[in-house]
Amino acid sequence: MKKPWYKSKTMWFNLAIVGGAAVDAAVGLLPTVESLFSQEVYSIAFFVVGVVNMALRAVTTNGIGNESA
Repeated sequence: MKKPWYKSKTMWFNLAIVGGAAVDAAVGLLPTVESLFSQEVYSIAFFVVGVVNMALRAVTTNGIGNESA
């Protein structure tokens, strides 16, 4: 059984990450934000994003898409 994309926690999480990156790129905040954190914190943040994606995928029980597909 498939569900609509907007009911997917994985899609919402990834949309938030991509949206944040797009705003950051459009506004040009990256040098400012990056200077607030050490390289270690920045690396850990990217690691956490990957782990959250894997965790959400692991608990996924239904695919997304049209139910008739």
